[in-house]
Amino acid sequence: MERIEKKKQKCSVRDAKRLALFAVLLCLLASLIGCGAKEEPKEDAGESTSAADFADDAESPAAEAPVAGDSAPGLRLAPEEFPHVDGSTLTIPFSEAMAATVMGLPLEEARLYVLHSKAQDAYANLITGRADIIFALPPTEAELAYAKEQEVQLRLTPILHSTLTFFVNAKNPVDSVRLDDIVGIYSDKIKNWKDLGGGDAGIRAYQRPENSGSQRGMLAFVMKETPIAPVPAEMIYAGPEDIINAVASFQNAEFAIGYSYYYHAMDAQSDG
Repeated sequence: MERIEKKKQKCSVRDAKRLALFAVLLCLLASLIGCGAKEEPKEDAGESTSAADFADDAESPAAEAPVAGDSAPGLRLAPEEFPHVDGSTLTIPFSEAMAATVMGLPLEEARLYVLHSKAQDAYANLITGRADIIFALPPTEAELAYAKEQEVQLRLTPILHSTLTFFVNAKNPVDSVRLDDIVGIYSDKIKNWKDLGGGDAGIRAYQRPENSGSQRGMLAFVMKETPIAPVPAEMIYAGPEDIINAVASFQNAEFAIGYSYYYHAMDAQSDG
């Protein structure tokens, strides 16, 4: 690849939405990035790039997701020609629909050619050649450094938008906050729900692991230049369903707040 494309991201706030177990407090648009297959590096790699370059505002609109089985003209590949695809769990529906469209297969059959291993592993697979293309949020500084160490250049292209959703337990009377409030909570500047119109109770701000897709979005699109406050290990939840369940049902959960992508939140909602 001759260069890494830099795209800007946009954030917006939508109204709160009550769910059965929790309330959606804030929705943020976060562009998902497709990483092109690696190529042999050029001698002239151009200017250096950091993860922050991919966290500015996106000017280009996201492309529409493909419709599984769509017969419109476009790229067509036989199953044996289909690339090795990886990515975050968030983008599985897109990958499956894309595979079905490109190969002209029913969705159920196309799923056999799509295996996502989460963002961190997906980047490792792409950089080491075990994947040809991945669908995930922008790489971390560590992943960019690893790619440089392996003499691999990454080509990033914005293709989708998703919604980062913040939720509280249904018993919490607070049903809306501002973006600045979220940043204040997760930088440990806002510590009590009474400061947001709730009861006199300390806020338990749950987080996701550092290399998870939700944490990538949280740091890049919400916190930006504001450091996120460290929390004890027991307040970090490995999977999206874990943090949702923690806020929804654990003891003292009405004092908690968490976040995940809308896809995961609604999927957990339909299961519960």
